[in-house]
Amino acid sequence: MLEKRFLVGGKDDKSLADLSEKELVSKANATLELMQSAALGSLSGINFVGADVLRSGTVAYHLNTLESAKWIQEETNTKAFLLNFGGASLAKPMLLHALMEFVPLTFDPNLLSAVEEVERLSGLPLRSLLFAKFIKPKDRRHSGQSLGHAIFRFRTREAANHALVHGLFVEGKRVLARKLLPDPRRCMKCQVVGATHFAAECKSTHDVCGWCSKDHWTSKCPVTDPSLLKCHNCKEGAWPHTTADRKCLAFVAEVQKLHARTPGSKYRYFVTNDPAT
Repeated sequence: MLEKRFLVGGKDDKSLADLSEKELVSKANATLELMQSAALGSLSGINFVGADVLRSGTVAYHLNTLESAKWIQEETNTKAFLLNFGGASLAKPMLLHALMEFVPLTFDPNLLSAVEEVERLSGLPLRSLLFAKFIKPKDRRHSGQSLGHAIFRFRTREAANHALVHGLFVEGKRVLARKLLPDPRRCMKCQVVGATHFAAECKSTHDVCGWCSKDHWTSKCPVTDPSLLKCHNCKEGAWPHTTADRKCLAFVAEVQKLHARTPGSKYRYFVTNDPAT
């Protein structure tokens, strides 16, 4: 089912907010009929069969066949679909991210020629890499640091799996990759892990410090003694730590819940028709 999904909408599209799953499916199939009547073309036999409303407000549509999903995700067909779908909807691509470990910092992810060289040397089709960035900003790197972790986004599951299996050649170095799984959201105002909102939407009356849990900005925290750190989420943790600590039991519990409802998270590779994935 992973390959048969098509993501549409988001919080900005109020036209989808009050529709049931059945109504969402009917709306999508009616859009296909409009495309046909407008002579925009439609794949024979294509049909939307289900819809899941995600917490972000995005609608994850399920199609009847893999061929249908591939057809609707072609750029021309996606534009025609959204034109007739109405509202403020946008099509959202499936996120195919990999964490590339120990990438040479001489690599410039903003330079097209550098990205194309990675594709060529790694045996990937042109335009397989849609996005790349180093995780740590330049101003936070250590003096003399030459390597850093980066996030690469791929156009297709096949390209992403190629990187996971074989690695990529970046600046002459073979760089290993691992699948990047989603982390639970943390509101930077109330510091709640697993929050369904961002800081701008937070209803908390005051800011909570991510270091000591008191009522002030994290950037203004006066605490310098590590023994005085206090996580806002687990409160009485087994050891003093900040709210951002990835070993925090509250964070780990939220990660497990998120991955349990994220399709494909238990697999090492992105699921394709290849049984090895």
